[in-house]
Amino acid sequence: MMEAVSPGRASFRTRDVDLAAGAALLAIGGAAFWFGIRPVFHAEDEQRRLAAQLTASRQQLEVAQSEYEQVRGAIETTRDRLQRSAVVLHTADGLVNRQEEVTSTVTGGGLDLEQLVVGTVFRGELLDTIPLHITGAGEFPRVVAIMHELRARFPDMAITSFQLTGGGSEGPSGNSRVVRFVLDIAWYTARSEEPTS
Repeated sequence: MMEAVSPGRASFRTRDVDLAAGAALLAIGGAAFWFGIRPVFHAEDEQRRLAAQLTASRQQLEVAQSEYEQVRGAIETTRDRLQRSAVVLHTADGLVNRQEEVTSTVTGGGLDLEQLVVGTVFRGELLDTIPLHITGAGEFPRVVAIMHELRARFPDMAITSFQLTGGGSEGPSGNSRVVRFVLDIAWYTARSEEPTS
């Protein structure tokens, strides 16, 4: 026989079922949010963060490429300048010729050459250096002009020191006094092997 259920008791059961169903739906909704929708929000945040990072990286790359192009241009310009001004080093075998060329440059410029002394060859790892010691006299402007001419005509030579002493007599032009000069010059030559005995 069926037992009659009182109306109060039936509503209690329905309410319990409704509460249980609501709690289950809430749990399912929470789980769906936590495991389904929340990661989507985090993924969107992560996507925005990565997009911003990518944009910043692209900007840094563009700056680096611009700097690279500038450095490459500077290197190419320097390389071109070096190739145009390449100095060919001669060997010490041409010492007599070089002495004659220096002598003709100095005397041809109107200076009196008193002495040209060749020093001891300094043997370096990459090149050799031959010191030249020149003394003479002439008008000051001519001495300066000859120093410039020596440097321009012989790019493999460098004036390492000079002394000028004035107070001499008036020069032939009458516009300048004669000065005495002492020039120390380094002539850079191609590395030569020392003779073996």
